[in-house]
Amino acid sequence: MKWKIILLIGIVAFIGIFLYKEYNKEEAYPLPDEDQMQTLLNNEVNADKSVLGDQIGLSAGQTPPDFELNTLTEGNFQLRDYKGKKVVLNFWASWCPPCRAEMPDMQKFHEDYQKDGVEIIAVNLTSAERNEENIQKFIDEFNIDFTIPLDISGEVGGTYGAFSIPTSYLLNRDGTIHQKIIGPMTYQWLEQEIEKMH
Repeated sequence: MKWKIILLIGIVAFIGIFLYKEYNKEEAYPLPDEDQMQTLLNNEVNADKSVLGDQIGLSAGQTPPDFELNTLTEGNFQLRDYKGKKVVLNFWASWCPPCRAEMPDMQKFHEDYQKDGVEIIAVNLTSAERNEENIQKFIDEFNIDFTIPLDISGEVGGTYGAFSIPTSYLLNRDGTIHQKIIGPMTYQWLEQEIEKMH
């Protein structure tokens, strides 16, 4: 009887040792040392930055969604055609009091800064207009001569979250967003922000 117990203990010990060695073998691939680990981490961070830099979105540093609309006078408008310039992308409607308040400053700013490669693109939310004739009356009243794309379906305004108007985006020369603002802009504010942009 004793020899059966000793044999059983021996078999269990043998199996235990075998399993311990099997599961604790050295890795076939050695772990990276501290310098190699730092290099791997740096590469991962840089890869993330490059992906984020090219990301489409509406936050600062992202590239806004491209769009194409007809204008009142200049035919077809495409946002991507303005890459290389600083852009004030504005969403407005003729019945909106804050939009009316900011238009004289926007027009003056356009006149003063267009020669420096700054463009104002004022997208009219045509789908929200009570009467489309009001758009031309508004333009004539304020002597606006910057580009006015017409968002007839409301799709572009929806994409850009222009639910409170005016809503504006300042775009850097590389096409990325510098800043978003909800509410009317002044000449002085535009002047300060354009200087900060690249």
